[in-house]
Amino acid sequence: MSVIKKEVCPKCKGRGLIINENNKVDICECTKIPNQVILRKLNIPKRYWSIVDRIDKADLLHNIKNNDDEEDTYVNAYLNVLSYVENFKGFEEEGRGLMFMGPPGVGKTYLSVFTLLYLYEKHKKIGLFYDTRGFVFDLKTLIGKDRISGAEDYNRLLHRAINTPLLVLDDLGSETLTDYTKDIITYIIAVRYNNLKPIIITTNLDIGPKFKTSFIKDISSNQNNINIMQKIDSQRTLSLAKENEAELYRKAKSRKLSEVPDDMKFSLNMRLGDSIISRLAEICRVVYISGEDMRYKK
Repeated sequence: MSVIKKEVCPKCKGRGLIINENNKVDICECTKIPNQVILRKLNIPKRYWSIVDRIDKADLLHNIKNNDDEEDTYVNAYLNVLSYVENFKGFEEEGRGLMFMGPPGVGKTYLSVFTLLYLYEKHKKIGLFYDTRGFVFDLKTLIGKDRISGAEDYNRLLHRAINTPLLVLDDLGSETLTDYTKDIITYIIAVRYNNLKPIIITTNLDIGPKFKTSFIKDISSNQNNINIMQKIDSQRTLSLAKENEAELYRKAKSRKLSEVPDDMKFSLNMRLGDSIISRLAEICRVVYISGEDMRYKK
């Protein structure tokens, strides 16, 4: 029988603590959890793992386009994320979340992943990311497994989605809505709604030209937003002075789901169901992002 020796950190001698030059105790770097472990705990797809490096560098402006309207909506979306995470304690107590809306390929998934990573960075909260179609498919697959082990895995997966501090459901509305799919999504959202558990939604469902125009008008020509973002980038830190934070939160624009046009509400209700939309309308603020599909550009 062989015994594998665990390497002892030469800095802290395995204690996890070191005394710095000022005779103060610091936590040794060897105790830090590797990024890949955190990314897997958050269930973030590998394609988006590089975002964690951008958070370390506060490299927020890399995705912003040249078109004025697109730039404004993307900067505004970032400001909403920063504001949301900075004030997460209050939002968590109220069970409030965000809904990113816009055409495919404008960065909605990226921003939802960024939110989860920044939430962990700021508050050490482990949220969960799920592609809605993949999540429903995984549940269906578990139903077909062995009766006992399948039920245990099914309940475990459902329990995680219901109880995580922040749940991201990506691309909601693109899945095939069988009765089972609608029931399971309604169940998850309803349970989280009742237990004040916040949720972030991304969806490609069209918001209609009138809502888009009015939303862009609210945030357009807001050079101050861009100046704030450039300042964050130049400082290479997500932290701002308190007076700038207050300004940042005030400038972040979002809308109530109840404010979208009636034809879009009808479309949403037909696609997702009255029960889902009713709850999301109360707990999620809509953040719209415009622009061309960046995947085609790549």
